[in-house]
Amino acid sequence: MRFGLRAPDDPRIVSTVTVIDATLKVDTPHGPAWHRYQGDRYGEHADGGPFDGTGIGRAWPLLTGERAHYELAAGRSRAAEQLAQALEAFVWAHAEYLKLCRSLRDGQVFDRPPQTVQRYLGNKPWWTFSR
Repeated sequence: MRFGLRAPDDPRIVSTVTVIDATLKVDTPHGPAWHRYQGDRYGEHADGGPFDGTGIGRAWPLLTGERAHYELAAGRSRAAEQLAQALEAFVWAHAEYLKLCRSLRDGQVFDRPPQTVQRYLGNKPWWTFSR
C-alpha cells in the first residue's frame, strides 16, 4: 500500500492490518509499536545479556512510522499525527520520522511513486493486462 500497489481500503490490506494489529502490535507508554513478524527474537536477553542469535525480541518504532503513512493514505490524518507523536517520543528511526513529517505536511505519502499509483490504482494504460 505504501508505494501504490494497493489502495488503503483494499480488502486484502484492511484484513492484513487487522491481523497485524492482533498479532504484532505492542502498546507502550509512548504509543503503539509493532514487531516485524511473529517469533521475532532479535534483541538482548531478558537479563540484559547481548544478542547472540536469540533474544527476547522488541517492537520496532520504525513500523510505527510505516503505520502512520498507512493511516495518512487512508485519510485518517489525526491517527497519523498521533502515531508521529509516538514515533517522536521513541527517539528512534529518525529517517522514518522525517519522511512522516514531510508526508503530514503534504497531506499525502510524499515518496509514493506516481508511476506505480497510475499502474495499480489509477486508470490503467491501454497496454496493460486486466486484473
